[in-house]
Amino acid sequence: MSPEVSIVTCSLSGKELSRTINSVLAQDFTDYEIVIVAPSDNLQISELQTKHEIKNKLTIILDSKAGIYSAMNAGAQAARGKLLLFLNEGDELSKSSSLNDLREVSFGKDWAYGSILKRDISAGTTSVYRFAPYRRILHRFGWRYVPHPSSIIAKRLFDSLKGFDISERIAADQKLFLQASQISSPGVTKEIISTFSLGGSSSRSVREAMHDAKRISNAVFGYVLRSRLLDNVFWKANAKLKAILKHFVS
Repeated sequence: MSPEVSIVTCSLSGKELSRTINSVLAQDFTDYEIVIVAPSDNLQISELQTKHEIKNKLTIILDSKAGIYSAMNAGAQAARGKLLLFLNEGDELSKSSSLNDLREVSFGKDWAYGSILKRDISAGTTSVYRFAPYRRILHRFGWRYVPHPSSIIAKRLFDSLKGFDISERIAADQKLFLQASQISSPGVTKEIISTFSLGGSSSRSVREAMHDAKRISNAVFGYVLRSRLLDNVFWKANAKLKAILKHFVS
């Protein structure tokens, strides 16, 4: 019998994998499987396969494809669950009720999401990000985003959208959710679902983030007012405004 939820976890070195997996094992809801996509030299794979409490729920995919979104697509393809949650190495479900919170708000919906705790290890700070209620206009124009470690999506919808666009280096998750928003509105909870460690590509300038937002918006919806000229003017003004207000809309 297929599980209700497939948790897809992409892992490179495995150094932070146990923290992610332990947060899953601590869940009150247990009708899930874990699909780990990792290279063959991952440090934790053989150890996880011997753990009694996880081995019957575990699928390992040895994958050397370049790019995180290729790995996430590979995990989703192997998943048997009705719902997909992408929780990569280093991410954690924040509390034991996280899966239940997501499931409850996803009833009758094709996709759903909650809030996320952002942890900046270098600065020693944490902050909570919430996007509730969902407003597609804010999402489309780069003012808000849907945090994929706190999101769940029906596998049939994910498959119908052909998964993550692997030509995107960073914004494929936001492109997918914008495409999903054209089909149905999400379920939303203000509950904190997961914890995400900041760093690397997650720490980008407003200009870089808006460049990605413009590209995926145009790919999904077309030019603003159906004019390339007006579209360019709009996005330049949009980026400048967000740069000015960035401390109020993070």
